[in-house]
Amino acid sequence: AYLLIYDRVDMLEFDEQSESRCKKMDISTGINISEDPPWKTNILSENDRFCSDIITFSPQYKKFITDICTMALDDSADAKKRPDIKIIQMKTLYLFDVMIHSPCKNEEIEEEFSNLCKWYSDNTDACKWVVHLMNTTHQTWLQKMLFHCKSIGFRSYFVKMMNCLIRKLAPCERDDYCVYASDVPDYKPNESTDGIYDEHVSDSDDDMIRLQPHSSITLRMGRIEYWRSKSSLARLIGHLIELIDECSLHWRNFAELFELIEIFSRFGHKESTFLIRCGVILKLVDFYQGASSIVPQRSIVRSPLSKTKPGEEKRVMGDRSSKPNFLQVITLVCYLARSAHIPDDDDGDVSDSDSDESRSPDVKSSSPAVSMKSPFVTTDALSMSNNHFYQLPKRDARVLSSKEIFTRMLSEKEAYNKKKQRKDGLKDTLSQFLSHLAFGNLDVSLRICSAAGKMIADKKADEAKLSADALMILLHVRDQYTENRVSFALISIMKGIEANVEFEKEIVMLLETLIVELSSRRSGNDGFEEEVISYNFLLKKVIEIFALLESNSAVKVKQKLFTFARVLLRHSLNPSELDYQTATELVSAAYRGKSLDCLYEINMESIRKRTNGKGILIPYSTDTKKVEDTL
Repeated sequence: AYLLIYDRVDMLEFDEQSESRCKKMDISTGINISEDPPWKTNILSENDRFCSDIITFSPQYKKFITDICTMALDDSADAKKRPDIKIIQMKTLYLFDVMIHSPCKNEEIEEEFSNLCKWYSDNTDACKWVVHLMNTTHQTWLQKMLFHCKSIGFRSYFVKMMNCLIRKLAPCERDDYCVYASDVPDYKPNESTDGIYDEHVSDSDDDMIRLQPHSSITLRMGRIEYWRSKSSLARLIGHLIELIDECSLHWRNFAELFELIEIFSRFGHKESTFLIRCGVILKLVDFYQGASSIVPQRSIVRSPLSKTKPGEEKRVMGDRSSKPNFLQVITLVCYLARSAHIPDDDDGDVSDSDSDESRSPDVKSSSPAVSMKSPFVTTDALSMSNNHFYQLPKRDARVLSSKEIFTRMLSEKEAYNKKKQRKDGLKDTLSQFLSHLAFGNLDVSLRICSAAGKMIADKKADEAKLSADALMILLHVRDQYTENRVSFALISIMKGIEANVEFEKEIVMLLETLIVELSSRRSGNDGFEEEVISYNFLLKKVIEIFALLESNSAVKVKQKLFTFARVLLRHSLNPSELDYQTATELVSAAYRGKSLDCLYEINMESIRKRTNGKGILIPYSTDTKKVEDTL
């Protein structure tokens, strides 16, 4: 519109050299005496781009690209119709630079991604080309697809394509993940970073340790500067790691980024070990905790080109109507934590500020091996335990074992479908994670019990359900601290019942948790050690529970209370476990609660057998005959 006005031959043109002055154009020649002003040059340039875009986004151009690919496939001598690498390159560039931004239907985009996945799965050279492209000139593809793309379907297709690249290149390059390349520039702080880069501090607490069975020789492996890796795939994963710092700006769309990193970590133990040595656990926990992060900022590995400044104020995520979904973050943290054993936390070795820049990444030393191996490590880590096994860096282990991280994870709400069934697997994820951290470590078990017990006492039923499940998880960790751990977990449940004695939903939730735990008990006369310990504990506390809840007249509470008693009695290990006095007090307490209908649900035949046929004393009442007949 501006050009239509100002390009007329007989129109006055604004002269930028003098204010409020105009000068005539040479009407005889139609040529401006002076050079075109910058605004006119910019408009002409934008118009040229617009005309080019019209052609690029036109259906005819799309048909032209499709026809070229079809002809190339038809003329291919390959029986499987595998295209030449140039065809793959053309299709890739067209898809990410044009088609993603065009008003194409989802089915068309899905078809293009499906073809690319199939082609990349059969062509290693094409995989190396596109990875090199995303490492150099086309890094914006990662941000564009993982953050700025609003379509969940398109982001999922991109993750599938990246999965194909990882599966194709990882077996070829995994030995080079931790090897520095000579042709990769050793970045140093310069003017382009604006003084943001602050080299991370590394000491012995950042070392991952590899131990061999029956040997005191260990290998200490320091942090990895992933941007210097010889492997192009490792450098690409490094770009994904750097994007974690930008997730707070895109909290609605960051799930696929963490899914992609998790896919890489699950490909093999070398991949998960590489991520741990890159400091991904610290970076994830720092992002997850936000402003309340307990991670030492200078311990986080950042590339010299990172735009994030250590100590920079964290952006608050979420709004009034929705909150970010951290399930993918928690899943990745838990998996990486289970990829190595937890070291003993020696307070004397704590050092968050000392550094030793002369240390090499891999150093052999002599160190005592861990006393017990956790059975809750990942399958890949477990398969390597016969030859050697790994310990997490002490700094990572301390952060993961803190009460703050337990409290934050247990405060997450589980997602349910329409049938009120869990659909996100948060409980299963935390089950393996908490069991792994608590194994062989009584202090960590106490922190979990403390965090879960506080959640049960302070929060509502739907917010405290995950904490109650976490305490039940601790009942099944078998080591030298089993008896103490079971007692701590059930004491936390008892304190929760005492704190919520007046609230119906909370009491029903806690009793239901105990009922499910008792109902899932395995058959047999003896059972596992932790089952016997937990059963005996509850058997001693059953009268106390009845007494605490005697003042709560809610019908649902009474029903759950007697269901709990019935399940507890039915799973007695032997007749001597329930003595005559306990049975008498139990039925008396039940009778005082005036819930005879619920009392009938108790297996009275089981009570009679375990009291050797003795009569059970019941307070006299007009309904005593009715109860005696039932007995």
